[in-house]
Amino acid sequence: MSSHSIPSKDLCQHFFKPVNGKAHFHECLCGKQRKQIIKAGYNNLLDHLIKEHPTYEEDYRSAIQSGYHVKFGVSKKAKNIFSWLRWVTLKGLPFSFVEDNLTVRFTSLQPISRQSFVSYLEKMTPLVEQKIAESLPEKFGIIFDGWSDRGTSTHYVCVFAVYSGNTPLLAFSPLPDEERYDAESHVQFFKDTLAVYKKTPENVSFFVGDNENLNKAIANNLELPLIGFEINCD
Repeated sequence: MSSHSIPSKDLCQHFFKPVNGKAHFHECLCGKQRKQIIKAGYNNLLDHLIKEHPTYEEDYRSAIQSGYHVKFGVSKKAKNIFSWLRWVTLKGLPFSFVEDNLTVRFTSLQPISRQSFVSYLEKMTPLVEQKIAESLPEKFGIIFDGWSDRGTSTHYVCVFAVYSGNTPLLAFSPLPDEERYDAESHVQFFKDTLAVYKKTPENVSFFVGDNENLNKAIANNLELPLIGFEINCD
């Protein structure tokens, strides 16, 4: 795809923004400013992209395809890792997917080992948690459930926040003490989870979970209403 197939207006609106208080000046994502009277076209802005950012076409296409605003200065390695992370997490794929022979054969991404993938995933976790913390309102609900791994004693707890049609995942992990599955251990797990997002049980308006006695005890302990539901295994 050549630059001629990308409308100049789209390119300039993507990489530049008007500078407040300076008529006809536009600031690039790199921080540099160029003067351009839009009615006269986009030549000055395009000239900056061509001279200063020779990969601007690739950067633009990556941003459009990913749905994210890709800034200049992002290395090919970072873009490659981002693409692997986005592919696996959004599709709910196993981490071993990145090393699968068919995956490696048919993807245009540079290969990455499972160990490296998990390492980058762990590095991204606190950044994602921060974004979720910033988006959580003062009051929200909690949806939770437990699941035990067959053949092992590991019991996982999954926690979602719910507000205004949003349901971000807050936690999915075993209890800290895998020998205890009582209400007190779950309550502490919820408190620890909320603390990650700078919240407390006072920020929670209600719990949603199945109508088992354990969940009722958890809700009573936290003095929160439980919106229960029945599980039909038929």
